[in-house]
Amino acid sequence: MKRTKASLTPLLILLIVFSMMQLPSGKTSSESVTWSEEKQLTFDPVDDEWNITLDDIDELPSIAATRDNKIWVVWRTNVIMGNYEIYYKIYNPLFGNWTEDKRLTSNSAVDTNPAIIQTSDNKIWVFWTSLRTGNYELFYKTTINEGVSWSSETQLTNDTRYDASPALIQASDGKIWLVWMRRTDSTIQDIYYRTYNGTSWSTENQLTTSPDRDGTPSVTQAQDGKIWVFWSRFIPAEHEHIFAKSYDGSTWSVETQLTLDGKENLDPSAFVENDGTIWVFWQSRNQNPPTDPHDLFYKTSSNNGVSWSESVRFTTYNDDDFLVSATQAPDASIWVVWTSYRKDEPYGTVKQYDLYYRTSLTHNVAISKVIASPAAVFPSWIVAVNVTAKNTGDYDETFTVTSYAGSDLIGSQSVTVTPKASITANFTWNTASYSNGNYVITAEISTVPNEHYTGDNFHNDGTIYVKLIGDTNSDNRVNHTDLFNLGKSFGSNNPDCDFDRNGTVDTSDLSGLNQNYGQ
Repeated sequence: MKRTKASLTPLLILLIVFSMMQLPSGKTSSESVTWSEEKQLTFDPVDDEWNITLDDIDELPSIAATRDNKIWVVWRTNVIMGNYEIYYKIYNPLFGNWTEDKRLTSNSAVDTNPAIIQTSDNKIWVFWTSLRTGNYELFYKTTINEGVSWSSETQLTNDTRYDASPALIQASDGKIWLVWMRRTDSTIQDIYYRTYNGTSWSTENQLTTSPDRDGTPSVTQAQDGKIWVFWSRFIPAEHEHIFAKSYDGSTWSVETQLTLDGKENLDPSAFVENDGTIWVFWQSRNQNPPTDPHDLFYKTSSNNGVSWSESVRFTTYNDDDFLVSATQAPDASIWVVWTSYRKDEPYGTVKQYDLYYRTSLTHNVAISKVIASPAAVFPSWIVAVNVTAKNTGDYDETFTVTSYAGSDLIGSQSVTVTPKASITANFTWNTASYSNGNYVITAEISTVPNEHYTGDNFHNDGTIYVKLIGDTNSDNRVNHTDLFNLGKSFGSNNPDCDFDRNGTVDTSDLSGLNQNYGQ
């Protein structure tokens, strides 16, 4: 027995160690995330007539990243005292700037609580709550051309109760999931949901039935396909806490309480990172004293919600940071936007509700512009090809810029670019050996280490037309008209007739025309 016991001890130790290694820890890549400095997104001055901060309050943001790596933010603004409207703006990383604020709704009643997504057909959907019917209902509208035009507004709910706080995703099967809160009275408030299959909306489904108040939901889909809904629940004896439950395609899980710290925790925003990590942001504050400001916190799970990390504090400002929305862009950068109550620079010392944001640092390079000229040439002419590349990421990057005429290599250069800076690589294409026709000019840049989005690493500048020698009017023929044009230009420097580009229309050009005459 002693021999048996002694021989099993090392094995037992190995099994114990191995089992400990397999236990879900909740640790994620979030531990290595480096965040940018926060930036102010909206700058609404205090209204001079009223001298108060009620006008131009920017709050309740919702953020979405589109497939072309742009960032959309929608929010509500109190444009006239008591009348909230929905606004939006777009960030383009190729130019490194935001558009001006754009107004989406215009109604004498309140429009509030916006939510935004892009679906697989590249359509942008914006949902919000409106009082225009005399009761708070959910509406939505869409755009397929980045806001150049929008669809008409569609009313989605029609209930005597208060419908608000929409949140939505498109699942991997193409269905749109919409969740929202419905308030019956001051004590009854639950989460509802419905789905859209591309043709019609499902009936409404009630998700929560707690006697406590449930509100401000968020929805996302985990890597294992489960739909997760997060929300805040007001428990009178404990204040608000963050709860969650998931749907596996047939049944909903039991509820999970994510916050247990005795603080006021509410208004979650969840998304799933490219590597499958689930992120949940929310606002939190101590209740002793109750005047403590709200700050933003987050948790993560790397095992599809089996376990969660400890809460991580995201903001530390000495005034309120709240009403958060978060997502991840195709380039792997995480974007977090929220409302803050601060002194509104550069407008003075009065505190103002504005939007702020931070991003995680990432690696990404892109081609922002390719210019090739002239657009029409004769054989042996030189075409200048200028490729502008930008480091849209946050680290110094070294990469290769390459240009092509059709499938033929024009040239290649190695460049080093600092974060947010651009560089232009200049190439020359000698067309001497090319027959007449159209040649597509393209450029590409090599992928840098840890670059996740390569959709902007290739650019098409259009075509260069190589003309027949003698074709003075670009009709792809050489005939008496071209001979007449050359005769009129003889002795001049007319580039349409100076086929060899020696600066003068002379006998050598006439000889070239003669060789192709009749073609």
